[in-house]
Amino acid sequence: MPSVSGIDIAKYCYYNKPKTKVVFLSGYADFEYAQEGIKYQVFEYITKPVSVNDIHSLLLKLSTQ
Repeated sequence: MPSVSGIDIAKYCYYNKPKTKVVFLSGYADFEYAQEGIKYQVFEYITKPVSVNDIHSLLLKLSTQ
């Protein structure tokens, strides 16, 4: 995203919308980025490519939380 990062969104949600579940979908398996997401209680970190079944499973998991 050109003007804000996923971390920026996760941080905003953490402080302003704490019931919002944030999922990172990234083309990079960057451990430091995932670690930063943990600080802001990111629900899941998924790396591309991702299958339809993986998305389906994630949505089911989100709906039961």
